[in-house]
Amino acid sequence: MDDSTIALTIVSVLLAISLIGLIVMIAINAVRVAFILFEWASTYGFAGLAFYFIAWIFAFPIMLGLCLVLGFVRSFVTLVIDSIFFRYKQSVPQVDAVETIEPSHFGSQDNEDAADDAEALAAKFEAEGRHREALAQRNRATYLRSKV
Repeated sequence: MDDSTIALTIVSVLLAISLIGLIVMIAINAVRVAFILFEWASTYGFAGLAFYFIAWIFAFPIMLGLCLVLGFVRSFVTLVIDSIFFRYKQSVPQVDAVETIEPSHFGSQDNEDAADDAEALAAKFEAEGRHREALAQRNRATYLRSKV
């Protein structure tokens, strides 16, 4: 076996594994679409559920095709959206539950007080080592001060 045959074999195996993964993903999303259609039909009560099951029995190829097509679309959109926004999701800091102090009513003094409270909360978070929450509170204080 020469090097080109080995390289071609490796590429073929990787493509086959990728194709199998894509088929599995489409099948999973097709089942999810079937459940989504079931949920939609159940909102119409017994008549909706009866129509759903009758459609699967008497129009099986149509229902299967519909689920597969929508499963493919859902898989494609999931792959494209995840690949496009993957870097964006990583670059934006995700803040968990943040303690906030909201002003009781709107006004310049209330916004200034809320900004001071946000700065105090940011200092507290910074002391606790919760840097993302501190950054969020500092951004909130800056926003509130811009509204004064």
